[in-house]
Amino acid sequence: MFLPQNFFANTHYTRLESGPSVLGVWFDAKTETRYLIDQPSNTSTLPDVCKLAKIFKRVEPLEFGILACKGVAKFTTDGPATTSKATSASVSASRFLFTIPSNLAEPQYLRTLISWPYNYALDERFSISKQAAKAVMFIHSVGFVHNNIRLETILILRDQESRSGPQAFLTRFQSFRLAGGLTLYQGDDEWEKNLYRHPKRQGVSLDTVYSMQHNIYSLGVCLL
Repeated sequence: MFLPQNFFANTHYTRLESGPSVLGVWFDAKTETRYLIDQPSNTSTLPDVCKLAKIFKRVEPLEFGILACKGVAKFTTDGPATTSKATSASVSASRFLFTIPSNLAEPQYLRTLISWPYNYALDERFSISKQAAKAVMFIHSVGFVHNNIRLETILILRDQESRSGPQAFLTRFQSFRLAGGLTLYQGDDEWEKNLYRHPKRQGVSLDTVYSMQHNIYSLGVCLL
């Protein structure tokens, strides 16, 4: 599942500002393929990372609301670990690398879109809502929970060929785990994140096991 260390040697990195979020897109000119680099996984175990990557590798993006995973990349504090000189101490985290379908463009997070003055048609709002719900349902169906569902984790792409409207994808898997796995009773007092969390999962001191129902609560806040 891990990408070769020279994978990024022939790619070009583009840093796209998306409101309070930053999108990292790598472009391979040889294959004309764009890749979205996800946030580093900071709480998940390596076996869980590999297991979820294998599931994402076979996923149909438009059907499940999850981008297909190219593999897992090891990153250092300065960027991708592109040489064998990168030691275990310098590798900060592993990240999912997602393939962006060639017909989809204009990547932005949902937070940016709802902040714009443009008023989306009602059918587009319903479409984005159903796609986001479908992505959460898929994650649950394969036995995982996403611990960070909010407007900054739902990526919107537009079909440049058919102009069929926005497509929503769940991203930012820096905090996930098996549904039946151990819960880290660690929280924070960041109100902009607590807005999306179930009341029993808000604050610094937590005593409630994270569950799929908490995912559904966060999704509900996004829909609201």
